[in-house]
Amino acid sequence: MPFVAIGAGRSDVLRMVLRQGMGLAVAGLGVGLLASAGAARGLAAIFPGGPSGDGRTDFVTFPLVAATVLAVTLLAAYLPARRASRINPTEALRQE
Repeated sequence: MPFVAIGAGRSDVLRMVLRQGMGLAVAGLGVGLLASAGAARGLAAIFPGGPSGDGRTDFVTFPLVAATVLAVTLLAAYLPARRASRINPTEALRQE
């Protein structure tokens, strides 16, 4: 990650790191939801008497899983973001 923190406030650094983490999570969720919806339809075609029985995609589970993944990602990105916002940029550059 380039050091654009010189001259930025703590909240700016926190926002930058959170935005990067959540951007990756949203992109991964988009790809994952499309792939899992396709896999669910494919498995329903192969196993017609499966748990859903009717071959329809479960549109309740998908948003719940997406919300859980986003919440966990927010927490996982917040902890390093908070730590990064407390680092003095001059000292961080000296260690590079």
